[in-house]
Amino acid sequence: MAVDFQLRGARGRVRVDLQPATGAGDSGRDVLDPTLSAGHGAGLPVCTATVDYAGTGYAAAMGWVQFVRSTDSARPGTFELDPLALHDEVNTPYAFFGMTPTLFDAPFRDTDQDLSWQARSYLCVTPDAVLTRAAIPLLAFSWGFQIEAGSVTLEPAAHLDIGHWTELLAVLEDAHPAWSFH
Repeated sequence: MAVDFQLRGARGRVRVDLQPATGAGDSGRDVLDPTLSAGHGAGLPVCTATVDYAGTGYAAAMGWVQFVRSTDSARPGTFELDPLALHDEVNTPYAFFGMTPTLFDAPFRDTDQDLSWQARSYLCVTPDAVLTRAAIPLLAFSWGFQIEAGSVTLEPAAHLDIGHWTELLAVLEDAHPAWSFH
C-alpha cells in the first residue's frame, strides 16, 4: 500500500509493507527475547512503513504516533498509545521520530488464545520541525491481526481517514499534557 502526501511544499509517499513472519529471526523478535524458538511468532504480522520525501534536513523531521486496541489489554475496547519501551519515561507521543523515519512493528503473542489486535498508525509533523511540542497528523493507516483457534489472520493495511485522529485526542492529551495536538 502507498499513500501520497504534501509537506512544506514537497511531495512524499509512505509505503506500507505488511507480511506474516516466518519466525522470530525475520522480525528481530529473537533480539528482544533470545529464548524464543526459531519458529516463534510464525504468521504474526511484520509491519514496515517507509517514508520517501523530497524535503531534506529539518524539513524532513516527522514522527510516527501509533495507537493499539487489543482484546488482551486491560482496556480491550480502547485505543492506547503504543510507544517503544525505551520511551516509557520520555515525554513524547512519537514511537519513532527523525528525518523520514521508518515505522516498524512486529507484535508477538502466543497463538494459543483467541485475540483481536488493531493498530492505527499516524505519520505526524511538528510545525516548526523540532522546536515545539506539537504533533499534527499528515496521514494514517490501520492494520492488525486476529488469532482464532490457533490460526492467525492478518488485517491488511488500509488508508485511514485522518479525521479519526480527533477520536484519540483525549488519549494524547492525558498522556502528554505539555504537548499540543491538532
